Amino acid sequence: MSRRGGAASAGLYNAVDRGIELRIVADKGMSVDGYDYKALVVRKDLIDGGAFKSLADLKGRKVAIVAQGAADESVLHQALLKGGLKNSDIDRVYVPFSQQLVALQNKGIDAAIAGEPDITQMLRLGVATRFAGLSKFYAHEAAQVLYGSKFAQDRPSAVKFLKAYLRAVREYDRALQNGKMAGP
Repeated sequence: MSRRGGAASAGLYNAVDRGIELRIVADKGMSVDGYDYKALVVRKDLIDGGAFKSLADLKGRKVAIVAQGAADESVLHQALLKGGLKNSDIDRVYVPFSQQLVALQNKGIDAAIAGEPDITQMLRLGVATRFAGLSKFYAHEAAQVLYGSKFAQDRPSAVKFLKAYLRAVREYDRALQNGKMAGP
């Protein structure tokens, strides 16, 4: 493993427990109001028809997250709590990010914890509505840049990559603040 992104999830903890040497070197994604790259999306027909107005309306619905043990398990749990619901009040299904759009289109799911760029595609196709960024119910550091031990020891490459990554993050932040990246 060289450099990757990951979330604080069962997979990361299991990797460390198995002795895989990882180093967290930078933030990769946060759920902060106005900068959420992940959100709870809901089928557009449910919103437009008035069947979904609040988190309480998740009750009895099929809600997708990417995988069992993923960090989004905690995120969804917090959304349910904010809606006055329990985990048993929904039908939780596991759908990879790459399949969530299709599952929404064919009404196989009612809502999902989705990420960009999939959210933008869902909105453009009129399949879903971005109901709330994750920060509305669970502000947290969502992902990190990870180095494997071998890459971390290659000091020149590791430092060059991180410097380039941080320059890109600063440019992205400037674009968001100046409104140059306004999306749907």
